[in-house]
Amino acid sequence: MAACSTPSETLEPSFVQTIATGQSRDEVRKLLGQPNWSRGLTGSGSADTFLYTELVNSSTSPFPSARDLKARAFSVRYDASGRVQKTLFYESRTPATMYHSSCFAGPQINDQAPSNIHIGVTTREDLERMFPKPLVINLHPVQGLELHWFQIAIGASFTHFEDEQGLHILVDDGGVVRDVAFHSTAER
Repeated sequence: MAACSTPSETLEPSFVQTIATGQSRDEVRKLLGQPNWSRGLTGSGSADTFLYTELVNSSTSPFPSARDLKARAFSVRYDASGRVQKTLFYESRTPATMYHSSCFAGPQINDQAPSNIHIGVTTREDLERMFPKPLVINLHPVQGLELHWFQIAIGASFTHFEDEQGLHILVDDGGVVRDVAFHSTAER
């Protein structure tokens, strides 16, 4: 299925790098389609995040049947007038594992994880020591980054990250945690 996709659909780095400061939201969406996530703050900026995921051969396992979930996120922060202010491309690979008859990707993070994170104190470097690499990093509508760790069930289609388990952390431009959210809707 990925072989039939266009560079805009797969968020090829060479393609998304053509998005430039000053372009309008409409121009960006004409090139990339509708975003997976869109957020805005009244009177301030907004941000769109475009996601692409694909099961690929594992980059670390010696077993030929092992798979990774490759995720690409491209986010665009717009100023109050809807013009591109900043962009961010992020790619990750997360091992996908079989559990009974289901396939999952991403770490299982329990609801106690946020208790080890202290707003205004914990830094991004601290988070990188606590957890594996985030599955998705995107731009916040005004400043900073949003880091997302998900454990998702993989089936024929996996586009609804929010339907599973996730830890979401906002870090400011200085790399300090400003907000933390955890959710788990998946029955395991």
